[in-house]
This record gives sequence, structure tokens and C-alpha cells, in this order.
Amino acid sequence: MEIRQTIAQRLERGKVDFSLWVEKDSALDATPINAKLVENYYHQIKDIAAQTGIPEPADWFTTLLRMPDVTTKTKVEVLDEEEWETTKQAIEIAIESLLDFRKQEGAALERKFHEKIDNIEALLKSIEPTRKAVF
Repeated sequence: MEIRQTIAQRLERGKVDFSLWVEKDSALDATPINAKLVENYYHQIKDIAAQTGIPEPADWFTTLLRMPDVTTKTKVEVLDEEEWETTKQAIEIAIESLLDFRKQEGAALERKFHEKIDNIEALLKSIEPTRKAVF
């Protein structure tokens, strides 16, 4: 909620999608495999194969590890104070970059509008003699 409020306060208009990924060393924090669930899926697949005559998978591990919830991570992690401060700083930098981009985009649009207006004025001046001759 704090991130949402920060973004809403700083960016007054438009829709913003925000995503945050935290990457950790996977060797230290591997997703656990639910062995009981793997065993349950194994027996179910063997039973279904026997009942239907469908051949059993050639590569059991690939099949079983793709089954739902076998490698679901249930641990919710909370950022420590240092990580949170680093995250907030990164968000502030991203917001500033977005605001700078919006200013540049606005200036470019302003120049383009002035070019178009100048072009319309030039075209109006070029048809003025013809307009006077017709009316």
C-alpha cells in the first residue's frame, strides 16, 4: 500500500502498472518439492494408466514436477529495513525517470502542435488571395 500511495501522490494523471521482483540466490533458497504430493500423483497416474491402457510416462520426473502445486512456495518473505530502503530509493528513481520522460514527451508534443499550427496558418495565407477573388 505504501508503494501504491507513493506512486499515486507523485503521478497525478494516467494509468501506471508497477511490478517488483526480488531475486534471491536460488542455491540458498530453492523451492521445496512436495514429496507426498509427487508420490500421490505417481500412484494416480499409474492407476489411470493401468485402467485405461494408456502407457505410463517415459520420463516420470518431468511429468510429476509439472503437476500442480508440486513446487509451490508457501513461504512469504518480508524485506528487512535495508532492503526496504533500497527498494524505496529505486522506486523514487523510477518515478523521477518517468516524470522526466513525461516532460520530454510534452515538450515534443508542444513543438509538433506549433509546427502544425504554423503549417495551417501558412496554408490559410496561401489561399487568402483565391478566397478574395471568389467572394
